[in-house]
Amino acid sequence: MYKGRTSSRSPVIRIRIRKALAAPVCRHYVIIPPVFRSPYKQKNMQRYYKTASIIHRYFIALCILCIAGITGCKDFVQVDPPITGITKGSAYDDDKSALAVLTGIYSKVISRGGIASGERSIGYYMAQYADELQNWSPQNTSQPFYVNALQNTGLVSAIWNSLYQQTYVCNAAIEGITAAGALSADVKNQTLGEARLMRAFLYLQLVNLFGDVPMPLSTDYNANNTLTRSPQAKVYEQIVQDLQTAQQLLSDDYKNGNGKTTTDKGRPNKQAAAALLARVYLYLKDWQHAAEQADAVLGDSHYALAADPVDAFPPNSQEAIWQMAPISEGAGISLGDPQVYLLTPGAPPDVFRPVSLSTRLLNAFETGDKRFAAWVGVDDVAATGTVPTHTYYYPKKYKLPTGPGEYCMIIRLAEVLLIRAEARAQLNNLTGAKADLDAIRTRAGLGGTTAATKEALLDAILHERQVELFTEWGHRWFDLKRAGKADAIMSVVTPEKGGVWSSNWLLWPIPQSEILLNDHLSQNPGYPN
Repeated sequence: MYKGRTSSRSPVIRIRIRKALAAPVCRHYVIIPPVFRSPYKQKNMQRYYKTASIIHRYFIALCILCIAGITGCKDFVQVDPPITGITKGSAYDDDKSALAVLTGIYSKVISRGGIASGERSIGYYMAQYADELQNWSPQNTSQPFYVNALQNTGLVSAIWNSLYQQTYVCNAAIEGITAAGALSADVKNQTLGEARLMRAFLYLQLVNLFGDVPMPLSTDYNANNTLTRSPQAKVYEQIVQDLQTAQQLLSDDYKNGNGKTTTDKGRPNKQAAAALLARVYLYLKDWQHAAEQADAVLGDSHYALAADPVDAFPPNSQEAIWQMAPISEGAGISLGDPQVYLLTPGAPPDVFRPVSLSTRLLNAFETGDKRFAAWVGVDDVAATGTVPTHTYYYPKKYKLPTGPGEYCMIIRLAEVLLIRAEARAQLNNLTGAKADLDAIRTRAGLGGTTAATKEALLDAILHERQVELFTEWGHRWFDLKRAGKADAIMSVVTPEKGGVWSSNWLLWPIPQSEILLNDHLSQNPGYPN
């Protein structure tokens, strides 16, 4: 039975050694050293691990000898993982437990503190890091992201650790599922496809945030703890390979946690892999393949733009390609975004809900854009003392601060249309690009684009992505970077936010703690070593 807990600093596995045939049950606990540490070990802890290893071996031997000496007690060591555990000895013994491993990965991504949830989400940090949000509370922990001042490299540790912890689980799942002989063919393909897709998704975040990154592809601790930073091109090569494999393995249908066909889009299918692959090819400037993968999704009649923007985000909307179901937590909280985005009516932003939409983003909306009414909340705050009346605007793509009912959107059809529009424009198919762009604009209640040249059309598409995808997964920041516009815009925006812009800030710093753990790692330029 899993008795301990795993932490971002020192994960442990507690193993219960018990007698199966005797009563009362005999229990002893053995602490096994970490097998993966983000994934590196600290040089000054090497002596500890060596000593601890010797102690553990003697302790295990002593426990076994003690148990063996008890009359009538049949000995064995049993590891009973939780339903979302990854222990190789049992997690892949049957279809249900193998599917649960992937459920565990999704739960960590969407749960509080995960990369898709609220105040520690990639979307929340990157919307401040770019030009989408204004932070009104210098005391809030996200303030350094807002002013582009991450010299305290530990600020990014939570994101780094979360991404690598789940990458490790994906690696363990890929190894375990590949070797498993007891799984049905359908479940084996589904779970292996999900694990490969999820690993690609995690590495896509890492490479865009940090640049060159270590790329562990196994659970081999000895190999992982001395990895160097892989070049971005190699990381993207692996991402493409994983997504292509996922396409081959995943079903056209959506599957639930029991492996049955469902209308719920909480787990990815083949088209989710194609949509993510289209995004990756766009980032790689591989326009032809980006257009082809987008074609595969847009040609599927199961998907369509919601008739009204307000209907784009509900669970299993026709526009959704892949969403994640929330994990219910304390106080009925499900999704994290409403907890940090939705302002209290009549009250200004505070240290707990410190952000509102920036003036720059608000000004990007055209008159009559239906997305403004659907996705932007308005908070009128009355004057108090010397403080005048003020109106704050905030994101309300998700509308429920507590309780079930909303899913976290990972990728949707509107993005895929804009991917194809950009790819077509780059391929000089201006007619096709305009058609895709105008489909988004028509749904927003706007007229067709007036852009007539390739350059004007690309600018129009970038603008449309700004107002369509705001506060979703850092799209605005990554778009500015790949379009080569980040320096020009942030050199103006960062001083307005109270910071000083440098081209070095295009990448986040490697956490200093990770560099101490592995002397093969180097720091990104501009940050303290």
